[in-house]
Parts: sequence; structure tokens; C-alpha cells
Amino acid sequence: MYKRTIIALTLTTLVFAFATIGLGIAWGVDANKKTIKAEEYKTSIENNYKKGYYDFGYELAQTSDALNKLLVSTSKPMQSKLLSEISEHSSKAMATLNSVTLANQDGGAIGFLNKISDYVSALNYRLAKGGELDEEDFDNLTAVYVAINAFENKLKERSDEMSDDYSFMENIGKDSDIFASVLVGLNADIEYPSLIYDGAFSDSLEEVEPKGVEGNELTKEEAREYALSYLNDDAKEIEYVTTDNGKIPAYIYQTSDGKYYISVTVKGGLLVSLTSDAEVKENLHNEDEATEAGKSYLDKIGLDDLVPVWVSNYDDIYYINFVYKQDDVLYYPDMVKIKVSSENLDIVGVECLNYLYNHTQRVTQEATVTTAEALKNAKFINVESVRLAVIPTDGGKENLCYEICGSRGDDFYYVYADAKTGEEVNIMRVIDSKDGKLIN
Repeated sequence: MYKRTIIALTLTTLVFAFATIGLGIAWGVDANKKTIKAEEYKTSIENNYKKGYYDFGYELAQTSDALNKLLVSTSKPMQSKLLSEISEHSSKAMATLNSVTLANQDGGAIGFLNKISDYVSALNYRLAKGGELDEEDFDNLTAVYVAINAFENKLKERSDEMSDDYSFMENIGKDSDIFASVLVGLNADIEYPSLIYDGAFSDSLEEVEPKGVEGNELTKEEAREYALSYLNDDAKEIEYVTTDNGKIPAYIYQTSDGKYYISVTVKGGLLVSLTSDAEVKENLHNEDEATEAGKSYLDKIGLDDLVPVWVSNYDDIYYINFVYKQDDVLYYPDMVKIKVSSENLDIVGVECLNYLYNHTQRVTQEATVTTAEALKNAKFINVESVRLAVIPTDGGKENLCYEICGSRGDDFYYVYADAKTGEEVNIMRVIDSKDGKLIN
């Protein structure tokens, strides 16, 4: 489900950050210096857009090339290699596309790229278990190749029309937005193949609706009161900025000082995200204090059934993952991410999309294999903890597993063993584990 949750918050944050910089210039004393600084930021952001644009074209071409080769491959090792390349490059194409457009494309081009990655990963898993690709698979892969080629052609048409002085920032969200126009054209003209097979991706992602959004539809003024309740107590004034009309429609507001942006659902006024440009000058609080601050915040806004599972520190801001817990089982699909300042323990970031998409009361499942049997999957790591957890699988499904956490050398791993069969179903390696810590 995590890969399925598509939003353009990264780009939105950049645009908001730039708007905040603009306000700072208006209020500043040394206008000339701050104008120069603002131009530097503007140039930096524009360069990021351009890089994303060219990176997207490159990843799309690599996806197409690997698909082309796969359609004539007959050996399993080569098929597996090419499937891995398709998964990698389509995922990167999706990520870069998200970074250069505000367009919501859950059921269109971005969603299709996400589906490709899931689909070929499932095919590769079948090969690893001794299976093979059949005629239907090659028909599907051919349809994918045709769609990707159409994607490339649309992009090339607009690229040829783009002038040398084209500015991504000045055109973002307008009719002249190159990516928005490409995506609209794609969704209208391209027939995306339905990738249905007997596996983890059998449910179409477009058909999965958010489970955790309930309540009456609110006006912007009504939702404003909910938005205020999710901010720090000293936040008194906020103004409406825009409406996100994606799969989870939301109102976006900005505090009067430009420090915070907050998004709440149109239905029910639930928190979607909170972002801040707050700077941390000094680390005065440890991770335990930050975790407690994050937990207190979630309790305050009514999410008191979440527990912390991981904390990491980057640039003196603590990033803490909280997940839903029911009957001593952790539910990773229902995750909320919190950012806490190490200087004053302010909440400077919240992201609730996974929780809004997935949260619901579950029917508690029972493990049918013992902990000892599950640990057979972890004989090469030094085990630190074992607990039951439900993890997301492709296509919105869920799997009850033993989560086995441990280390080998400097690396930290999560090994997931199916609680019904004992089979190893997933392994995750934590990057930069020296900066993070598992919370039991």
C-alpha cells in the first residue's frame, strides 16, 4: 500500500517553502541581500525541477528498453534480470514524476507506473519459486510496452515544443505546465492494460478506496477549526491556500506567520499532513523525550491507539514512525510519521496518508506456527526482538507475520516470516541504521 499512496507533497512543500521565503523578504530589513538569497533559492528549486524532468525521461527510456528485451528473452536468469530492471526503473520514474508535478494521478500515469513495478516484482517472485512466464504474461508485458512507448512519445512531443527559457516554477499548476498537459493527454489517449494475475497484485489499485476517512463533508470555514486544533497552541490564525482534489480530497491552510502548512480532509476534517520550515539551532532533547512528545501529540488529536516502532535523527530533527496496535499485533499499513524538533520538542511534521488509506478495525488473526519455527528464517542475524505484525503486500492486501529484528555486522534487518506457514516473505535492510533505533 505504501507505494500505492501517491501524493505530490514533496513538490508542494518546496513551493510552500519558496512562498515563505518570499514573505520573509517582504518583512526583512536588508531587502537587497534577501532578494539575492531568494533568487538563489528560486534557482535551486528550478534546477531541481529540471533534474527531475530529465531523470524522468531517462528512467522511462530504461524501463522501455528492458521491456523490449524481455519480450524476446527465453531464459529464466535473463528474464529475472530484466524484470528487476523494469521494477527499479519504473519505480524511479514514478518517484521523479511525483517530484515535478502537482497533478494528482492515482488512477492514471503515476498509478500505472506503480502497477508496473508491483506486477513485474510478482512475476520475478514466481520465477524465483520455480515457475515461468506464460503466454498471458507476455501479452500483458506487450501491452505495457505499448503504453510505455506512447508515454515516451507524448513526452517527446512536449519536449520538442518546450523553449530553452521554459521555467518549471512559473508554469507549475497552469495550463502551460508541461507535465500536467502530458499527463492529461496520457490519461485521455492511452489504454492502460489491466494487469490481473493470480498473485499479490490481483486487486487493481484504482479500485482500493481509503478506509479511514469518515465524517460529514465540511466547508472551508468548518474545516479550518479542525486544522487549528492540530497545530501548536500558539497558532491562532490560518488562511485557506488551496484544495487537493485527489482520492482523499483535502483543504490546505497556511499559518499567518508562514511557518506551517496543514492539510485536513474535506470529509470529517481529519489530519492529512503538517509541514514546517522550522530551523533547529541546538539539540537539547533526546530521542526518548521526542518520542514521548510525538505520542502525546497523537493522543491529543485522538490517535491514541498508535505506538512508536522506529526513531531516527537527521539534522537534529527526530523522525518517528507510529503504527496502529490491536490485540498485541502491530499494523504497519496504518502508519503515521511524526517529525519532532530536538530543540524545543515542537511537532514540525506529520504525515497520515497511510493511516487514512488503511485504518479500520481488524478481525484478529492467530499465528499457526511457533516463534521457534519462525526464527529458522533468521539464523544469519543476531536477533534482538520478535513480535507479530501485519505488513502490507502489493495490491492492498495484508499478511500476518512474525517480525524478526536483528543485526549482522553494521547492518540492521527486518525479517518477516508468514505466521501461518513459516515461509520467509520479506526482508528489509535499514539504511544508515546507526542513525536510527528500533522501539520495542
